[in-house]
Amino acid sequence: MGPGDTGARGADLPQRLKLKAGGCIDAAGDKLSALSAAIWGCPELAYQERQSHDTLVRFFTEEQGWSIDSHYKMDTAFRATWGPGSSSPAGDSGLHIGFLCEYDALPGIGHACGHNLIAEVGAAAAIGLRGALESLASPAVRVKASL
Repeated sequence: MGPGDTGARGADLPQRLKLKAGGCIDAAGDKLSALSAAIWGCPELAYQERQSHDTLVRFFTEEQGWSIDSHYKMDTAFRATWGPGSSSPAGDSGLHIGFLCEYDALPGIGHACGHNLIAEVGAAAAIGLRGALESLASPAVRVKASL
């Protein structure tokens, strides 16, 4: 427990979770920056982004604890899933949270559209949420996070 932490599930909980999420994102900062740079360095048009796909799959594989579905429903898509609700049936009452990672480039301008940054921010948000939820002794609801 840190300074001012009462240990109660009270008003300070959202602030503690926010700080934990931010800390996890900061700790992964170098890896997230490298992820964005790798996608930026290889601009691929929509439905052709094979290297970017592989870069993101590798990123989440190295992040331990994520279940990866490479080539999810299309050759250049993936799904990374984490959480106690990850293996639960589709109709369960848990909370399902999704993050978007765009990584295609535009003809003639590459990643001037910023999709490499959208991929980085989606990955960062997922890492932050996971860290915050893992810091709870027992979450109030089962959570499944997917990208």
